[in-house]
Amino acid sequence: MDDGEKAILNVNLSGDYVEPDSLAALRERLLGYNLACDLKIIQPQPIGFKEQRLAALKTDIISELYENSHRTIETKDDEIAVLKSEIKKLVQSQEASNLITKLAKTQYDIEEMAVDILVYSDGEKQDTIPTALVDWKSKLSGSKRKEQEIKLLELLKVQLNSENVRVIEIK
Repeated sequence: MDDGEKAILNVNLSGDYVEPDSLAALRERLLGYNLACDLKIIQPQPIGFKEQRLAALKTDIISELYENSHRTIETKDDEIAVLKSEIKKLVQSQEASNLITKLAKTQYDIEEMAVDILVYSDGEKQDTIPTALVDWKSKLSGSKRKEQEIKLLELLKVQLNSENVRVIEIK
């Protein structure tokens, strides 16, 4: 290198772009070290506004998709939990109905019986009432049938834990 030439200090930067005013400050600090050289900074080109906006938009879209997916999964999990609970109630109800029917058939002259919660309506209001549909044995006389129906009604009130129970005769 000739006496008139200044040495060049090449600095390669990676990562974030360093703004020109920061580079000027670095050059001034270099003068304080009494180095007789020029500072040459090599760094990636700055991302333009459009590119920055596009990158931010992509990030926003991905975040929103993730949040929506997360909420959808939580909603589906809640729905599944509710459905599992309903299935469990139905299974328990069916088991209770079977036990009550077996018990009633051992104590009364019943051919067939079904127990369920029915929805009754008078056109304006609705009410759910535990109901037994009973097919009495044909040999049973009218007075005996009425007596057994009253006893069956009392048994159902206890077994179903409800004061409002109905027995309906089917043929």
